[in-house]
Amino acid sequence: MLDHPISSCPTWLASPNHHCQVISPGRSGTRWLANILTEVSNAFVCHATPKTLAEPGYLLDKGTISREEALGAYRNSRGTFLRLSEHANRHFIDLDCKVTPLAGVLSEAYKKCGFLLMLRNPLAFVKSGITRGYFLDKEP
Repeated sequence: MLDHPISSCPTWLASPNHHCQVISPGRSGTRWLANILTEVSNAFVCHATPKTLAEPGYLLDKGTISREEALGAYRNSRGTFLRLSEHANRHFIDLDCKVTPLAGVLSEAYKKCGFLLMLRNPLAFVKSGITRGYFLDKEP
């Protein structure tokens, strides 16, 4: 183990005092919020990470994996950020829509975590998705 203050906070147990999870569907304005938070705060801001949590969320929703396995996937994906945030006593704000299916699991595991729900006008959501080409392979 490294002789470093961060190593004294195990990744799997990290529960920062200032952990905030934004719950949202895609195309809800989280990029806009992430840009503002990055500009005006010293928080660790996580947005639109690789699809590491899309599959665990889907599998949890379908009952294919347990809540513990879903939490393990989250901790594997975010553990380093949680640990650094806890050590630096800085906010960790996760704005990744792929985490939304894990909200219940996270609220149980991280008692100090705050949650913010972001929604967007449904018409604006669809227009934005069409503009970005998200619905090209979908039937009406």
